[in-house]
Amino acid sequence: VIVQGEFIDGLREGEWTYQVGDHTERGAYRDGAKDGEWKAEYESGRTQFLGSYIGGEPHGRHRWYWPNGLLRLDGRYTMGLEQGDWTWYDLNGNVAMVIRYKDGAEMKIDGERVPPPYRPGDEAD
Repeated sequence: VIVQGEFIDGLREGEWTYQVGDHTERGAYRDGAKDGEWKAEYESGRTQFLGSYIGGEPHGRHRWYWPNGLLRLDGRYTMGLEQGDWTWYDLNGNVAMVIRYKDGAEMKIDGERVPPPYRPGDEAD
């Protein structure tokens, strides 16, 4: 792991670059939290990830790519919570699965309703 960036008053600040395994990640911090657009690239230079953050929380459209350049996963966050349809793709670019989220909770998988999550204290069926 190779890291390049600056600390101000003990917090990450400004542009940072991480080289981890097979990819390089670049983006900015504000007051120690990820802020703005972040991008990761494979050693080949192809995009591995593209997404934005506000105050450290993922926000807006986030996309992950296969090493061959095709889309792997596409979804949206609203202040850290998954929202709407998240689409997974196979290595050939075909839709493999779609998960619909509302406020971070899975609502449907490939169009089928997901039962509410089990909570401690609930009776198991």
